[in-house]
Order: sequence, then C-alpha cells, then structure tokens
Amino acid sequence: MGATGLTGGLRAATVRMDRVLDGLKAASPEVLDGCAGLIELACQELAGVSGGPDGAGGEAGALAAALQLRTRVRQARRLLDNVYRFHSRWAEMVGARTGGYLPGGQAAPVLSANRLFLRG
Repeated sequence: MGATGLTGGLRAATVRMDRVLDGLKAASPEVLDGCAGLIELACQELAGVSGGPDGAGGEAGALAAALQLRTRVRQARRLLDNVYRFHSRWAEMVGARTGGYLPGGQAAPVLSANRLFLRG
C-alpha cells in the first residue's frame, strides 16, 4: 500500500472496520475468520498514512475521521469482548457437564481436537 494522506488513511481504515463490524454481527465462522485479516488491513492503512490532513475540511475533517475510526474500533472491541465472554462461559458449562469439576472447584476444561490443554 502506498502512502496516503491522514484523512484518507483514517477513512479507509474506518471503511475496513465497518466491514469487520458487519462480520462480527453476522457471526458465521467463514466471515469471522476474515475479520482478523480486515483488522490487519486497517492497521496497514494507518501505517501508510503520511503528512497532515488532506482533502476538504483540513484538520476538522481529519479529526472527524479519527473520531469515526475510534468509535468503530471501540464497537469492535465490545463485540469481541462479548464473544469471548460468551464462549468462555459456554466452554465452562460444557466442561462442567462433561468433565465435572477440578479439585479447586473450577469446571473441567473442554477437550477439543483444535486446542491443546496443559496442566502443571
């Protein structure tokens, strides 16, 4: 990616984050898998920014674009935090139902083919 101006880079990153939010809301495995790549591309957009505000609006336009991007990033963070909490609790319930409880009272970990569990 070539270097872009500040406002253009912020807007491009915001568009990518909009796609991430759409994917997180859709919650299908295929779409969710692509979200990490979209977040990485948004970061690359920001890394390619050079110079000061560009386009109409100058600094005010750049500030508005930055605030929009911040809003999208915060929304994505909230969605990802909720997804993490949901799956953690679900795994805990499944572990308790299938594996019982550990000596300390915690639910047994869910053993799956895609994860590696180590106990020390």
